[in-house]
Amino acid sequence: MTSNGENGGGSSGDGRSPGSQPAVGAGLTLAVSVGVFAYGGLWLDRQLGTKPWLLLVMVLLGIVGGMLHLVRTVAPELWPFGPPNQPKDRSDDPR
Repeated sequence: MTSNGENGGGSSGDGRSPGSQPAVGAGLTLAVSVGVFAYGGLWLDRQLGTKPWLLLVMVLLGIVGGMLHLVRTVAPELWPFGPPNQPKDRSDDPR
């Protein structure tokens, strides 16, 4: 019987590779952003009487924002707006 980190295959034991966690998080972010923007578009359409135009615009904004986050998380080398922020080097941190 092996413990959590000793299964030899380099997987997390649930069928996913160790590097898939950021991809799953980015995928969920994409889904949630589209849903939240769609709800906001529906609400604005009801308030302003512009049905369905603001819903469509907000869904497109949610898709674009979610896809940008997905690309930045999963494939940062494809990030179209310059190099992504690098994690700070904390080797000289006094703590």
